[in-house]
Amino acid sequence: MKIRNVAVLSALAASVVSAQAQTTVIARYDGGTDPQKAGYTVGILRPEVEVWDLLQNTPYHEYEVGRLHPIKAGKDISLLLGGYLSYFPGSQQVFVLPWGIADMHVANTHVHAELAYYQPLNGGTPVLWSNDCSLNRQLCKGVEGGMVTTFWWPRPGTVTYGVGPKISADLGHRFYLNARAILWGKQETQYRIALARTL
Repeated sequence: MKIRNVAVLSALAASVVSAQAQTTVIARYDGGTDPQKAGYTVGILRPEVEVWDLLQNTPYHEYEVGRLHPIKAGKDISLLLGGYLSYFPGSQQVFVLPWGIADMHVANTHVHAELAYYQPLNGGTPVLWSNDCSLNRQLCKGVEGGMVTTFWWPRPGTVTYGVGPKISADLGHRFYLNARAILWGKQETQYRIALARTL
């Protein structure tokens, strides 16, 4: 099946597309053993602003508007810093969401790390969160794979973390694919399939 005929289901990591000058359309699907966390996400990333509609038709449905800005850090290191305004329509809670991303490339190894903090503005629990901390190796031209971990830490509260495999691929024609599977303890498995298209 041609890539153009594949349903747009998911998104690349923000570090791949957020700093680019073009507009990027992102879509992803999250699924797994918990049906309440299964949903679609769509993002539109422009040089001026990013708009996200996350986990539609779930109790975790969220809108985000914001931007990550590239910071000069070194030859093999890239940094993105910025943040988002986050709104959960189900609970009508609003959060400020500072976000940072770091990438380091050494030979065929790629280290990626993200860190964010949900700061409530009208009630709710602050949460320290990482969507993706991963160690990746180039498998072949345009394809890299590795292990990823993610965590969710309400403050105060107990940290919950997961770990699993991840793969990313440049499909050509400005299409990019990202997929991962996360095991949260012994009770829950979550997977994500993502597709991005730079216009």
